[in-house]
Amino acid sequence: MLNTMARKHVSFPKRVFTALGIGIALGIILHLIYGTQSNVLKQSTDWFSIVGDGYAALLQMIVMPLIFISIVATFSKIQIGEKFAKIVSFIFHVFNRYRSDCSYSWYHLCINIWFRCFIYRSR
Repeated sequence: MLNTMARKHVSFPKRVFTALGIGIALGIILHLIYGTQSNVLKQSTDWFSIVGDGYAALLQMIVMPLIFISIVATFSKIQIGEKFAKIVSFIFHVFNRYRSDCSYSWYHLCINIWFRCFIYRSR
């Protein structure tokens, strides 16, 4: 069904929401036929989760390289100087707000290095 929609040049968001609707309908049908405590439903959920977990892991694996490449591409277009240091400090502040493994002292060490290298050098 989704391949037919792709051949008919149906937009990607419509195909995604169609697939989402099919998945919701399949889940409701399985719950209505087998009940919520059925072994068949538990085994089906285990098999479906293999695909879902794999897809989520692939998305997570792709996100960090994409962010890194976009940051490097942005920096390569900017002349090194005050503008570069401002953008780097902004990125550090954004990542600091949402950090999970980064310690507070490591963050400030990186900020000080960037400011010493780029702001003080440009003066």
